Amino acid sequence: MRSELPNLTTFAWRSVHDIRFSDLDPMGHVNNAAYMSIMEESRTRLLVETAGKAGASTGFTMAHLDIDFVREIGWPAQVTAAVGVEKVGNSSIHILQAVFLGESCAAHSRTVIVSFDLERRQPIAIKREMRELLAAYAIQS
Repeated sequence: MRSELPNLTTFAWRSVHDIRFSDLDPMGHVNNAAYMSIMEESRTRLLVETAGKAGASTGFTMAHLDIDFVREIGWPAQVTAAVGVEKVGNSSIHILQAVFLGESCAAHSRTVIVSFDLERRQPIAIKREMRELLAAYAIQS
């Protein structure tokens, strides 16, 4: 996925996360799984808040994840996780995410999330109201 590193100002949705000692690996830096957990937490907060405002009773499932680890993060630290919407399809949301230490990008990813009917266990169309709310988080070039 190597591409130009995202800039924090690109993203309208941000959340702050404390790095825990348990996030470290034996090399003394944040483990790759911890980056993904931080991204998941931030992405989920955005989707749950947006779905709630849109009156959508839907679930979301990940269909694709592509991540680049750019720099180490140690402990203690506080990072900013940023989420932006690149595209909204019929049932999918294409998301760009990044974790920043200060203004410096430490990792970035592209994720495809699918709107999912939890009872029927199948993808469902994204409601118009949710599309409109997600537009506020569109990636700014």
